Amino acid sequence: MSLRIKLSEFDITQLDVGGIPILEYQKVLFTGIVFENEDNGTLSWEKEYKDDFQEGWCRSFYPSGKKKQEYKTHNNIEIVGTFKKWDEDGNLILSY
Repeated sequence: MSLRIKLSEFDITQLDVGGIPILEYQKVLFTGIVFENEDNGTLSWEKEYKDDFQEGWCRSFYPSGKKKQEYKTHNNIEIVGTFKKWDEDGNLILSY
């Protein structure tokens, strides 16, 4: 089972060399999903982590709940060729 934790529950003690926050959760390396909600409770974004590094999918969402964009990461770095962006109607408008 993967942990799913809200960003506000983490301590951010330092940044990696690329400026990405290194998240600390209960003094252990974090593996799971970090997310943030809008004020109304809808999901704003989520990022997959493994051992404190962004590792997997990063996604953001429109207030309607539809996917806005996504890309895959490895060791906090975006994997080329995985970025996609959609308009609010769900149409793919950008991919690289």
